[in-house]
Amino acid sequence: MRDYMIAGFENFDYEADCIEKFRDRYAEENEEAYEKSTPTGIKALDAAMCGGFPDGLIIMAAGSNRGKSTLITQIAGNIAAMGRDVLIFSLEMEPQHLFLKETSRRSFVDSNGEMGINPDNYRLKELREGMAKNFPEMNDYARDCVNRTCDLVGKRIRIVNNSHPLLGYEGWKVSTMAAYIQACYINKGKKAPVVFIDYLQRITSERNAPDNPIEALKIITTSLKRLASDFHTPFFVLSSIGRAAYKDKVNIGAAKGSGDIEFDAYNILGLNFAGMSEDFDEEEAKRQNPMKMEINIIKRRIGRRDRSVSDTIPLDFFPDYSYFCSPDEVPEGFNLHDPYVEEIKPKTTIITTGAGRTSCQPNRKPKSDKKGTKEKKGKNNCKQREFAPDQTPEAILASMIEKAQPVGPITRLVLLQ
Repeated sequence: MRDYMIAGFENFDYEADCIEKFRDRYAEENEEAYEKSTPTGIKALDAAMCGGFPDGLIIMAAGSNRGKSTLITQIAGNIAAMGRDVLIFSLEMEPQHLFLKETSRRSFVDSNGEMGINPDNYRLKELREGMAKNFPEMNDYARDCVNRTCDLVGKRIRIVNNSHPLLGYEGWKVSTMAAYIQACYINKGKKAPVVFIDYLQRITSERNAPDNPIEALKIITTSLKRLASDFHTPFFVLSSIGRAAYKDKVNIGAAKGSGDIEFDAYNILGLNFAGMSEDFDEEEAKRQNPMKMEINIIKRRIGRRDRSVSDTIPLDFFPDYSYFCSPDEVPEGFNLHDPYVEEIKPKTTIITTGAGRTSCQPNRKPKSDKKGTKEKKGKNNCKQREFAPDQTPEAILASMIEKAQPVGPITRLVLLQ
């Protein structure tokens, strides 16, 4: 083996070959000499990353329920709309759920925030039937959004998951990802797609990988880096973080089983709630509408950094419509003073159970001084809540529908029926 390697090094001067390639590429001005970033469609992020994603491995780490799958779905849709092929390895979510996110986002953006449709209105039969019955215009718009999403996905986006029939029970490995890209794109004369992987820790190790999960993850990230280089395309990979890091801003060491991420990744990003600190209230942050988020650029390997652009990119997140945007790009039609949250919901969730309790607060008895209600004795001396005629859930709902305007809250009214 040693003699074989010696002969190989004698006959192949790899280093000199690299120098000649560098000279050929950069000594003369030609189109191939310029590396082209792939815009994400989120202006603030593109500005902070010198135009978008570079060809290489980009990793974004985030905790659970912070919208990381939603964000890659949005970026993938933006890139596809610009005419570039996109491949998503969805190793956690079913493709149908990503389709729903893209459709909901499209309904919100294309209507300038006036007719956003929550994914549940597509997914659940009773809600879809309620929308068709009570809001036929919105139902027609919802169907149109589905068709436009399918047209876009069918032309430019492939979403594959671990249920692919050729995988058996093994799941996606880096080697099978490479084979898929080669077979479905390169061998057909197409340029390699922009690749998204959701998420890093769900990639299956190769059969000869070490048993130590950290060592196995090192091999995976190194292999992904090489794939991105060989195919000359961005690989945007999500990473989960350890639970100990949930209340802190994401850093390089927060990625679960981080391995050699800091060495292999071209860029490392962290998706956080805005204003995170030791006494940060995450539940309160999740109640904001929109939720205040930020992307932090933790590492950039190469590239000009515009000193006027911060490495912290603030974003507004609309989870109801699977949409991220810069705070100055909120759709004009979105009603920030949301009556559903501030006025309607507390009233419509009052449901009498016969024992003086409500379905949303099973262990609390009603207060006798609450306006619009009074207590009376029922059978077996159980207290019951009696509504004034204009304070019953039915009356409130009728008033809601009568006063509602064709903006975001209308969609959520359907959820109550």
